Amino acid sequence: QPTGAELHELVVEHREAVEAAVHGHTRSKTWRQRLWSLVDWFCFPVEFLLEVSVPECQVGSARKKWPITFMMSMAWLGIFSYILCAMADMVHTQFKISNSLLGLTLTAAGTSFPNLVASVLVAKRNQSSMAIANAVGSNIQNVFLALGFPWVAKALASPGMQFTQSTEGIVQGVFWMAGTLALFIVLVSAARCGLGRIGAAFLVATYVGFVVYAIVGAS
Repeated sequence: QPTGAELHELVVEHREAVEAAVHGHTRSKTWRQRLWSLVDWFCFPVEFLLEVSVPECQVGSARKKWPITFMMSMAWLGIFSYILCAMADMVHTQFKISNSLLGLTLTAAGTSFPNLVASVLVAKRNQSSMAIANAVGSNIQNVFLALGFPWVAKALASPGMQFTQSTEGIVQGVFWMAGTLALFIVLVSAARCGLGRIGAAFLVATYVGFVVYAIVGAS
């Protein structure tokens, strides 16, 4: 559990962000510092809840708490993913944007953001192999667990273990997933089990092209 000093520090940071963003104490700050003060103000409730509910397990005897830290992290990840999907449903209802487009762009990017952060952190520690393994492993988990478990649960709860499911966009999704995997294998093989800046930039450009294709196809 966080100490009283840590909670007090978090509250003080929030108060400073409020003063900077609301009361106008930003004359000596740049526009970027003002923007981050506003972001800190909005992020405070989430940071406070995570600080209180997720124990630290980095040093000393706190390392024994890693199962609790892992389970609480997974619980919060599930909560945030559910909120994101609920917001996507609201966007679909209000703006008539197809669920397939939202799933392939907004929802996919939002739920993959933790994997992106984790890959960046380990890459900065010169653990590029772990970053690549995280990217590949997260997609394996998405296919076999995140897709398979809800499907099995829905089938078990349905009469005769049968239910109707829309397949809109599934062919394009499988095509793009298989294509990006093949592209990734080619780039890694060409770089002799590595991935340089050119290969990474090519993957980013491929994703941008996929988003443009999805938007144009939906419109």
